[in-house]
Amino acid sequence: MAIRLMVERKVIPGAQEELSELLRALRSQAVRQIGFISGETVVDLFNPQIFMTISNWASVGVWQRWEKNTDRLRIVKRINTLLQSEPVVRIWNADAEGPPAAI
Repeated sequence: MAIRLMVERKVIPGAQEELSELLRALRSQAVRQIGFISGETVVDLFNPQIFMTISNWASVGVWQRWEKNTDRLRIVKRINTLLQSEPVVRIWNADAEGPPAAI
């Protein structure tokens, strides 16, 4: 089951460019992972301190392996120093037209 992962981050004022660079570095590592499908980062039009990263993965298991990857953790540690609060992470079922029966 393909999944869509959405991570919302609120960056400290003035750190938007540094966050953008780190998110690009993170995505460049993610594209090398088996099961990564696509990814993008968007910025709130009315609040440029809010970034949303949207990525598509072949399965939740593939994502969970990437979540524990040491290269990812190193970059995420740097990203987290730029945030006002904990990121909000949501995982969506990308294959279904309705809610899943069970995960």
